[in-house]
Amino acid sequence: MKIAPIIRQLKVESESLSVLSQKTNDYRLKTIDYLLVHTGQHYDYEMSKVFFEDLELPEPDIYLGVGSGTHAEQTGRVMIEFEKVLFKEKPDLVIVVGDVNSTLACALAASKIDYSKDSVESTNVEAVSCEQLSVSNPTNSKNSINAMNARGYRPLIAHVEAGLRSFDRTMPEEINRLLTDQISDFLFTPSPDANENLKKEGISEKKIFLVGNVMVDSLLFNLEKLPMPGTDTTILALTLRFPILCALCAMPKRMFSALTFEQGDGGCLS
Repeated sequence: MKIAPIIRQLKVESESLSVLSQKTNDYRLKTIDYLLVHTGQHYDYEMSKVFFEDLELPEPDIYLGVGSGTHAEQTGRVMIEFEKVLFKEKPDLVIVVGDVNSTLACALAASKIDYSKDSVESTNVEAVSCEQLSVSNPTNSKNSINAMNARGYRPLIAHVEAGLRSFDRTMPEEINRLLTDQISDFLFTPSPDANENLKKEGISEKKIFLVGNVMVDSLLFNLEKLPMPGTDTTILALTLRFPILCALCAMPKRMFSALTFEQGDGGCLS
């Protein structure tokens, strides 16, 4: 759900650049080449394919198929498989979204990779020339804002939904958020409080960009598909009869907490 508005905007921007390039005969303007990678952390229909269909996402370019397992097993498998993709494709930028194990695993793989060890027959990173590195990954050597990436040997990392905190470190997702934010080059936040959280953790303001909530983007995109009162008699009847509370209970801790309602209230839990 979170990647859908990003993919749509990438397509729009790429098409705009292509048209501008043709109008101005400036072929330095390049379309945005991107690959959609599905790690396979969520793999059944209700947790994966249904979102691709409903949100009109294209089929993934690469499917890693890591499946389920313990947190360590799943994170490790994603790192191993995603590293292979990085070595093959050598992207300039890796965008990760949310706070699942795949988010942290892909960010870790991108932060630790060394393109030079794959692009030249040498394991001595210091011996690799700037020219060789720029051929491997031209954008990084010019645009890096992270000291870890001063020589352009890895992709830059962007985290969408950065800065969100529950302040509960017993949640695996909280650990994923904290660590991903610390190793990302660009932190795209959904709200002002997320900006403040990142600043308190010592992250440079230069890396932080308040961009809004991608989940709201997905909601707005799909509003036209929702049945309006009068078009669906069941929804209309419920609306007239009960006040409806809609809540998203996605985390295990929330799922198994007691949920109570006052007598007479209606509830819709998803």
